[in-house]
This record gives sequence, structure tokens and C-alpha cells, in this order.
Amino acid sequence: LLKTINRLLTPQRGTVWIDGETVTRMSGREIAERFGYMPQRQEAVHCTVFDAVLLGRKGCGGGRANAEDTEKTEDILRLVHLEKLAMRFADELSGGELQKVVLARAQAQEPKVLLLDEPINHLDPINQIEVMSLLHAVTRDLGITSLVVTHNLNNALQFADRFILLKNGLVLAAGGREAVTPDTILDAFRMEVVIENIAGVPVVVPK
Repeated sequence: LLKTINRLLTPQRGTVWIDGETVTRMSGREIAERFGYMPQRQEAVHCTVFDAVLLGRKGCGGGRANAEDTEKTEDILRLVHLEKLAMRFADELSGGELQKVVLARAQAQEPKVLLLDEPINHLDPINQIEVMSLLHAVTRDLGITSLVVTHNLNNALQFADRFILLKNGLVLAAGGREAVTPDTILDAFRMEVVIENIAGVPVVVPK
């Protein structure tokens, strides 16, 4: 779904629209201006954190970075709390730190929509919370939309505003937290659960 929205894949049927325009009629630059894409598998390259994030800016304007690109990169590093690691090499970072760099690079494009494919699936619990908290804050503070693919139901229930449960290309349920029920989870994951509220947050507990 994310790759179809981002035009990395061609839809078998139907059309993807954003702001009244179809993505099939957009140039590569227009796609980059609208969507920041964070794929599931990340490879750290041997460059500084600053340069890794700056690459997102070059995707917008192309060519050599200018003063505005440098300033925007510095702003984004502060936003994601990476300014102290700006001169560290990306391939020397922990998994959680690298994931924040990739998120920052996607945000450097100043997209209207962030598309994130399993952004926390390989992180330990504390880094999962930190990355999701950061994503939630960035989404809110910048007034953008973030579409996150995840199988971590409890993190989704803690941080997300709206939910779409998919299976075999079909929408099983969509809406707010009310869409995530024991019945829809059973349909999607073939798993019986109970949902309890803890500290005001629904928590999924497998039976």
C-alpha cells in the first residue's frame, strides 16, 4: 500500500489522489515534495548524520545544497534531538539513533505525508517508545499526516489517532480506537485477545 501511494508500484486498479491530484500525473520531484518515505530495511552509509539528513533536502531542490538547506537540516536535527550527533557517522549509531536519522531525512523533504514501513519492528522497547513518541510529536507540531505500517498493536493504540486493519488487500475495519476490537483483531491476526484500559490507554492482551 505504501509503495503504491508513493508510486514505487503501479496499482492494479484504482487511483491514488492527494490534494485533488493523481500521483500518476506527478513528476518525481512532485512526489518527493509530497511524500517522505521510510522503507522497512535501512542500510547505514558512511557519512555524517548531518549529511545523511541533508540528502533529504537535495531531493527537493536537486543540485548543491544552499544556505537554506543547511538551516533546515539544523532545524530538523534539533526537532528530533540529534543535534549533538550531527558530526557522528551514521554507520556508528545504535538502531534507535539510526531510525531517528532516517525519520529526519524523510522529514527534510518537508512532505505533506510521511509513509513509514514498520519503523520500530527491530528496536528494543525503550527505542520503540522513543521513536513513536518522536513521530507523534513531529506529526502534531508540523501539521502533517503520518501513515505507519505496524504489527505492534499496543504501540499503535498508544500513539495513533486513526486505524485501518487490512488483510489480503481488504479493509477489515477503519476509524478511531473503536475500530480495534477483539473481533477485528481475530479477523486480522487469527488471535483471540482481550482489551483492557491501563492508564487511559487500551492494551491488547492475547488470551
